[in-house]
Amino acid sequence: MRGLRVHLTGSAAKSCHGALLRTAHTFVQAFVKAVVAKGGGLVVGAGSEPQGDCGEPCIFDWTALQIVAEARDPAPEWPTLRPERFVAVASQRGLEKVPDYRAEEALP
Repeated sequence: MRGLRVHLTGSAAKSCHGALLRTAHTFVQAFVKAVVAKGGGLVVGAGSEPQGDCGEPCIFDWTALQIVAEARDPAPEWPTLRPERFVAVASQRGLEKVPDYRAEEALP
């Protein structure tokens, strides 16, 4: 896993049951923590965070990014010959859709 990136993508239906969606987010959190701990990297999207009918996010990008942001030292095992370990991909339109509460979190 060390030196490799995982492309995390996917979404849930807006009508997804809340308990199932929370379970999916918990799985993503555990998966991302394991990837980081094993020296892996991530590629995720950045943009809007649509909410399901239950009030939970229907996508998992921000869940993954939150784990990376909370990591004590998110890149100690990353090979120096590779560029960035964590890559967030976004279009200009996607950046315009970043929720205000997420944009505020990203500011120093």
